[in-house]
Amino acid sequence: MAYNVKITEYANGQLEVVTYKQGVYTMLDGESSYRADMIDKNADALAWRFASYVVDEKTGQGRFIPRIDDAEYCYNPFTEKIQRVYTDADEWAIERKKEHSLYSSLNRTRSALYMYARQCNWEYFITLTYSPDKIESRYDFALCMKKVRVWINHCRLRKANDLLYLLVPEHHKDGAWHIHGLLCNTTGLTFIDSGKKYDGKIVYNLDDWKLGFSTATKVTDTFKVSNYITKYITKDLCAITPGKQRYFVSKSIPKPKTFTALINSDEVDSFIQEVADSCGADLEYQKDISGYLDVNYKYFKKCQKGEKKENGKQ
Repeated sequence: MAYNVKITEYANGQLEVVTYKQGVYTMLDGESSYRADMIDKNADALAWRFASYVVDEKTGQGRFIPRIDDAEYCYNPFTEKIQRVYTDADEWAIERKKEHSLYSSLNRTRSALYMYARQCNWEYFITLTYSPDKIESRYDFALCMKKVRVWINHCRLRKANDLLYLLVPEHHKDGAWHIHGLLCNTTGLTFIDSGKKYDGKIVYNLDDWKLGFSTATKVTDTFKVSNYITKYITKDLCAITPGKQRYFVSKSIPKPKTFTALINSDEVDSFIQEVADSCGADLEYQKDISGYLDVNYKYFKKCQKGEKKENGKQ
């Protein structure tokens, strides 16, 4: 299936339109990639490059015998395969591969978090810390994550049945863990005015959190807070939590609606504008990214009730 435009509609009113200059092809069930086919076809040819095929006169069976004239490849008699000989230079390549893997993990986690963050109209941004006298070790990642998971499930089951949440851990400079998060449908939870303000906003304490100190501020711009929460997913966090869950999200938060289309290149802009107009959305910003694929991202924001569109009345 081929497409060059992908449209994603988020619950918070944002519309993301991605245009691929070269187009994208996704394989259907039962199809195999050209690369995989060629690897299968060229496997024997690769072996012939680095070894001689010798037939045993007694058994009639043949096998590859290495020709030791290539510094990078040789025949492995244990696996009976042609394999690359790793050198000191390859150790550098292995480290680069690990670094690439780390950045890939970082980008995947951020992308997933950003996707869920745009699927709600959040009410509160919260920060939860652990007190040394309330938890065995606030430096134990697994323990801290278990405690906050039990707490949020308790809140949802006992106090706010429709509660939606997105929680992200942060590693403090002293090594202790604390939690940042977004909450929605908070009726049933207790927010107490702390008597302080931050950036003109009232700072609340979340009375339901008993394991340490807490702060909560009301979200006034769900678009900005969706971007802000992703900054807590860092390279260091990914490095010290390999194979572990790096955020917690309500299972009831659905994934966004995504549509794809194959449009003539000279009609793409008009098609995108028609989609935006049909959704009552205005363009916020766009960006171009060049690389393996040349991609253009456009972000639209749906007008809320009472707001005016730039080119007319809503």
